[in-house]
Amino acid sequence: MRCFIAIIAIVSCLSCNSDKSDEKTGDALPPYNLLSIHCPPDVLNAYLHTQVFADSLLYGVDPALPFEIAVFDLKKKAFSHKIHLDPHFFKEKIGSFYVHCPDSIFVTGMNYPFVYIISSGGQIIQKFDLTEMNTYADYIIPSLFPYTSPYYDSKKKYLYVTTLPYDWDVLLAKTQFAERVFDLGAERMVAEYASLSTDQAGVLPYDLNTPYRLVTDSTIIISYPARHEIEIYDKEKHELISKKMAGSEQIKLSEPLSLKNNLDEQALWNYRVTVPFYEPIFYHPKAKCFTRILHHAQELKPDGVTLNNGEKRKATLLIFDKQFRLLQAFHFTNGSLGVRKSISLPDGLLIAPHEVYWENDNELAFQYYFKLLNFNAL
Repeated sequence: MRCFIAIIAIVSCLSCNSDKSDEKTGDALPPYNLLSIHCPPDVLNAYLHTQVFADSLLYGVDPALPFEIAVFDLKKKAFSHKIHLDPHFFKEKIGSFYVHCPDSIFVTGMNYPFVYIISSGGQIIQKFDLTEMNTYADYIIPSLFPYTSPYYDSKKKYLYVTTLPYDWDVLLAKTQFAERVFDLGAERMVAEYASLSTDQAGVLPYDLNTPYRLVTDSTIIISYPARHEIEIYDKEKHELISKKMAGSEQIKLSEPLSLKNNLDEQALWNYRVTVPFYEPIFYHPKAKCFTRILHHAQELKPDGVTLNNGEKRKATLLIFDKQFRLLQAFHFTNGSLGVRKSISLPDGLLIAPHEVYWENDNELAFQYYFKLLNFNAL
């Protein structure tokens, strides 16, 4: 009965999303297909870090199984295999990863600034200590936050890494870089950019001040969960080219908390549960458009007693052209688009709803394959 109710809830969530606004709003969701992939008993059905390689292979890593990378074949709609990492040879647990090719996977650690290149069998091919390339390093590589994977440019042998100061939740006027580029051939740091500095002092929960990075052919796009604007950097010079509005003007983002709340865990938690925020900018080459997901504000305790678990949280999928002009907005209600449960694909998004609506633990949670039209042709 519980599974049946969950199925009805999902269908209702996905069919009743015609909120009206002044934005260009769809009367229905983008076309989607249901993707059903069975998970064996020893395989998780959802992952913190994910990547789809070559439109087909979905890789996933989760802190619950920190020395395993699960691989699913989306085209065959089946679990493929696990890549096991021997904990005796790794300094620490997997933080995040980037699949350059199946036999060349970049893995970062959870706390130490180490980067490993591993084979498809989990063997270490090469190891780099980033502190040896940047001797004044006073940063960590974030690991327990989605969408913080490294990126490797094989032509230049450049590794792009998100590197954050230890207290990156505190907003200060001083320059603190959030992104660095390392030349793995010359084993040296070649650039640092994307300053976390702000005009307004305050404090944010760590995940709301963790930047997202998108590398394109000629630019690097940096976006933040708590900012409407995005920053566009030149890929060669790593210099800021421009800032652009790439959000919903109808949504007012919350002001940061006062610095006096820096150590007030309850205030930070209450803020985190209630405020609106963005997920990363994604580019979809086959659809020729960008997307960005906005999760709307919600009450702390809807019933006056129980802390909100987000199962009814609203979200909006924003679709932009290459100049970041808003083309269309689709609204999701009742947790049908889960928080940080989206995977970028060349022609759309693979998403999971809030975990309350998962039918069972034996099915991959990322079940809804939303295909985007060629919006640039409009």
